[in-house]
Amino acid sequence: MNRLRFRPRHIWLVLVGLVSIFLDFWNLSQNGYANTYYAAAVKSMLQSFHNFFFLSFDPGGFITIDKPPVGFWIQTLSAWIFGFHGWSILAPEALAGVISVVILYHLVSKKHGYVSGLIAAFLLAITPLSVATNRNNTIDSILTTALLVAAWALLKAMEGGKYRLAWLLTAAGVLGIGFNIKFAEALLVLPALIVGYVFVRDLDVRTKVLHLLFAACVLTVVSFSWSVIVDAVPAQDRPWVGSTQTNSEVNLAFGYDGIQRVTGNLSGMHGGNGGTHNFGRNSLGMGTYGNGMGSSQNAFQSRGQSIHQTGQGGLGQGGQSGSFPNFNHGSLNGSFNGGRNNQSNILLRLFTGSDATQIGWWLPLGLAGFVLAILNYRRRKLEEFRTVWPSVTMWSAWFATTVLYFTFVSALHTYYMVTMAPAIAAMVGIGFGEVRHYLHHKMRVILGGVIVVLGMAAYQIHLLWSYSTLRGTLAVFVGIGAAVALIALVLTFVTDGKRLVRRIALGASLFSIAVIPAYWSYSTLTYAGNGSNPTAGPNLPHSNGNRNYSGGFAGFGQNGGNVNEKLVTFLKSHYQGGYLLATQNATTAAPYILSTGLPVMAMGGFRGTDPAITSAQLQTLAQEGKVKYFLVSGGRAQSSAANQGGRTRTVFGADNGSERGNAFSDFSNRTGSHSGGVGGGNRFGGFGGFGSSSVQSQNLSWIEKNCKLVPDSEWGNTTTAASGSSVGGFGMFGGGAQELYEYVGTTTAK
Repeated sequence: MNRLRFRPRHIWLVLVGLVSIFLDFWNLSQNGYANTYYAAAVKSMLQSFHNFFFLSFDPGGFITIDKPPVGFWIQTLSAWIFGFHGWSILAPEALAGVISVVILYHLVSKKHGYVSGLIAAFLLAITPLSVATNRNNTIDSILTTALLVAAWALLKAMEGGKYRLAWLLTAAGVLGIGFNIKFAEALLVLPALIVGYVFVRDLDVRTKVLHLLFAACVLTVVSFSWSVIVDAVPAQDRPWVGSTQTNSEVNLAFGYDGIQRVTGNLSGMHGGNGGTHNFGRNSLGMGTYGNGMGSSQNAFQSRGQSIHQTGQGGLGQGGQSGSFPNFNHGSLNGSFNGGRNNQSNILLRLFTGSDATQIGWWLPLGLAGFVLAILNYRRRKLEEFRTVWPSVTMWSAWFATTVLYFTFVSALHTYYMVTMAPAIAAMVGIGFGEVRHYLHHKMRVILGGVIVVLGMAAYQIHLLWSYSTLRGTLAVFVGIGAAVALIALVLTFVTDGKRLVRRIALGASLFSIAVIPAYWSYSTLTYAGNGSNPTAGPNLPHSNGNRNYSGGFAGFGQNGGNVNEKLVTFLKSHYQGGYLLATQNATTAAPYILSTGLPVMAMGGFRGTDPAITSAQLQTLAQEGKVKYFLVSGGRAQSSAANQGGRTRTVFGADNGSERGNAFSDFSNRTGSHSGGVGGGNRFGGFGGFGSSSVQSQNLSWIEKNCKLVPDSEWGNTTTAASGSSVGGFGMFGGGAQELYEYVGTTTAK
């Protein structure tokens, strides 16, 4: 019972927990559905067990989303219990964030002291990227919790006893569950778990190898259990596996969500010979899109910004490159982090720019803790070495693996880096705890304290400096904290180590390194976050012209606001079962699934390039009366005219549905008109779409030949078209100016 007794030190843990609860849950509902692509899937999964098990994106069970199931199963269960709305699908992530803070405290404090545990837990609670991710329906927060649970089971195995192997297998099983949350991203901590167990001292090498082999078997079986089951089901009895060309979950795990994420070779995203999907962070330097095989070229100039378009005139067949306005966190700045490749020094990319403002505030201090812990524990007594060294090696390997991976990887979303946050926080906490072993070296401690405190203050102020309206006030707070910390550090030795003075020194040091990140995290609570790319920070412009654009990327707004209500009314009035609508991609389909709860077919999946349905199959469905209306990017029917220099239109709307950003409002070039279109995208491919696979091109040709164009006056929403907030958002996924087609052939439906 003594182990459960409440101690005064636990008050600090309660306070840290309350901070985490506040940052993760406060005003959570303002984010609406967050990522509407995933939210639409949850709504679809609620409609049948078939959709639930296979992770169907749409209520009709046509195609899946591009992730494994466990995280979305949890969201669906939450929505089933509390009802489907934004808060119910975001709450599991927020709760996971709080649980992660508590688990991290337990893991660090058990081996390194409660002060180190409190520091680690506090820093994780206020890590800006962690807070932003905890308030979004991406499932990285749930993954982080699973990884920490696996680490907890591993540390139990390290402690020995007759259940050692059972705990190790538990760690492997939980890591396998993590694989079914975010595929290969879960395996980033695998080296840490292996290294930690290797350094257990009371086992011989043979036994360790056998134990690790057993664990590898458990990890493999659990990891691929769901994927193998899905692939074993006949294709006609399940949805198409989204974001694949082969209709295979195993292929998805190893391909698009695996090796291609590491190498950056995401050409499969675009169909044909498309280029790598690299979106810049501080500037949106577009790579090649689509087949890029066309001969016609158009150059548009607007407000000093240029767009170079190469294409065939048909939808998504062209390639495009160009430069676009700079954005701060919360916008397009990390959807795929291709802009990282343009940085002059690859080794410093996590220490500078927008990456650092999300998760790098304490990275130098974590690196110092990493070095200090390793050097110090190598000098420990044997018994202490056996007890603590496995924990040090586990956290050090987690820290080193994730830092190296996110430094050199080519293609990633910003929020993927949240799996690095526990390791950074743990290394900082362990590093603070290690200082006590050097207190008898007064001058070394004072000199080291001065270097660390002043260095961290300068580093964080440097990251803050581009925010002209904030840097003055926050820099003063950092300076005050640093000054108090240094004075208290000197007084610690003058007063012969009084406890109160030591605590003041520690508290002031923490204040100086935490005040800016804490503000970054708090400011995220004051506006609706980016739906598809959760990032944190104040919603205001940089002094250099960068602007926070907090709306959803590529049509993935917070509240499914990219819906043409007039089109919804039109479709419902003509709906007779089957699919309400067929679209090129999930970007366009998701808001209509959320709005109606009816089946909407995303013919090409998330990116519009999956060969999920052929033109022959599409014709069969149309003849059976199961699909009648098709919403596609405008200009397809006039593709031949475009190749002959026909009308061309490039539009960048004022916002994307959340009514928060206007960075594109000054960036418009219009030729011709199209009243029912959407203020975003390019009329003929290019910025209007990622490109189209040959299968989807055939589908679009079939639509063009067998369907008639519905007049804009019957369904077009001219209000949303002007604002750029309708169907396709920016048109990034082929959601540019939209046109509605109606199948007019003979049907066999009664």
